[in-house]
Amino acid sequence: MSGGITITWNSLIIGILVVIAVIVATYIVITLKNLNQTISNLNSLLESNKSDINSTIKSLPEICQNIKGITDSLKDKVDKVDGFFSKNDEVAATNDIESLIASLSSVVDVVSDIKNLFSKKKRHFLKR
Repeated sequence: MSGGITITWNSLIIGILVVIAVIVATYIVITLKNLNQTISNLNSLLESNKSDINSTIKSLPEICQNIKGITDSLKDKVDKVDGFFSKNDEVAATNDIESLIASLSSVVDVVSDIKNLFSKKKRHFLKR
């Protein structure tokens, strides 16, 4: 008999699984340590700012009332501005835009015609 060590597939698989389990357990321990440190930092941050947080929470109802007043005032002003502009103004603005578009379309047509004119002269000149 030779004094060699024999490794079966089962023992190899069990050995690999044990190594993986040790790596996973180490990772979990490191993660839990970091999580504990983060929670401790958060707790100390909350403790150091406790008075500021409490005063902010106490002033929230007043802040909400101010925001409500601002939005109500803004809504009233927007309604007045909307009432200022009538349908006639909207129609006039639409007509102005249509007129502007028609004018721009005419300018584009003239520029296109000039471009085509020079393009035709150039081709005619090249044919001679």
